[in-house]
Amino acid sequence: MLILSTKVIFWGKMYLSKTEKKPKEIKVQTNKKKRRKKQFKYKIGSLVRLSNIAHIFDRSYSQRWTEEIFKVVQRFRQQNIDLYRLSNIKGDEFIRGTFYDSELQRVEKDENSLWIIEKIIKKRKRRGKTEYLVRFQGWPPSYDEYIPAEQIQSLS
Repeated sequence: MLILSTKVIFWGKMYLSKTEKKPKEIKVQTNKKKRRKKQFKYKIGSLVRLSNIAHIFDRSYSQRWTEEIFKVVQRFRQQNIDLYRLSNIKGDEFIRGTFYDSELQRVEKDENSLWIIEKIIKKRKRRGKTEYLVRFQGWPPSYDEYIPAEQIQSLS
């Protein structure tokens, strides 16, 4: 037992050729490699579209993304994979489930950009001004809203 402890003490004082340090001088922290944290692809509040589920016999020219736009409300990493939670663009309803970044596509739109109207549903007069109840292309009926006639532009 005495011989073993003297050998351990002697080894602890010896210089190592590879590191040129004594084993007591080597810190555990220097052995760890510093890893760069992978950045998330989408920020919280980013507007994105979801990929449509492709079926086996779908044509390649079929639309691959939803027309409806969603907002990123939460992001997290699970087993080194980025996952995102989404809500509708208004932010009042959350979409069930989580989505990979490969299932999302960034959209550059704001409230001032032009939105395509699918059809005009109703017409009304309010305070002497004409308003139209419109449905936007690719959006569900819950997004129907009244817009003043001055804000509607014809593309033709």
